[in-house]
Formats: sequence, C-alpha cells, structure tokens
Amino acid sequence: MFFWRKKTPEETQAEEEFLERRQFYRLPTQIQVTCITAGQEFQLLCRDLSAGGLRYLARGAFSNQTLLTVVLNLGKGIPPMRVQGRVVWTKQPQPGVFEGGIEFLGVNDKDRDIIVKFVNDYLLDLRRRERELGLGERE
Repeated sequence: MFFWRKKTPEETQAEEEFLERRQFYRLPTQIQVTCITAGQEFQLLCRDLSAGGLRYLARGAFSNQTLLTVVLNLGKGIPPMRVQGRVVWTKQPQPGVFEGGIEFLGVNDKDRDIIVKFVNDYLLDLRRRERELGLGERE
C-alpha cells in the first residue's frame, strides 16, 4: 500500500532550488572569461553558458561560495558585461585542471536578456547551418 505524505518545507525548497538552477538553456561554448576576486584577475574557459550562470575550466581552484565579478565578452558587437557571481561547485577532473560552476547573482534584466538573446541567436544560427547541410529535421 502506498501512502502519500506532505513534503517538508526543506524538501519543497530543495526542489524549487533544483528547478531554478535549470531555468535557462545551457549553451556549450568555448569563451574566455575574466573573473575578479580579492583584487586579482583570473582567466577561465567557459564551457557552457546560460543566463543563470556558467561552467568553467581553470588552472587554479576557487573555494565554494567565493564571490567574484565575471567579465563576459560575448563578441558579435555585444559590449563586455560585468556580472556578480558565486562559485557553487568545484572539482578537479585531472591534475592541474579545475572545473566549477558559477551562479550569477542579481543580474539586471537588460544583461540577462542579452545573454538569453546570445544563446538563442547561436542556436538559431546552428539550426540554419544544419539545414543548409541537409542535416535538419528528418521525415
């Protein structure tokens, strides 16, 4: 017999936070990003980007919860933008290489819209190129 129980507030919050993290499409990419924390600049390789944050590779590690400024230079005539972020996870996939996730904090609507448009334009361009090569939708 199966009994349904009401979720605790903690379970509800954890579920909402999980869904929030996946609110935006993640675009696989290879964009060099500058991060600034404690007055020092670091160069990262952005492996995927969304309006909610990014996944990176770096030669050095950040601690979880590190607050930093992320400078995104998306190109295509888009001026560089500075957004605040927080490191939310890190791991070391191989010696000397660190991978992590940065959550954007308090991104204004204008900058969020620019990132969403960048991702969408990239995907539309990719689909157009696939159709030109006959790789588009199949019957």
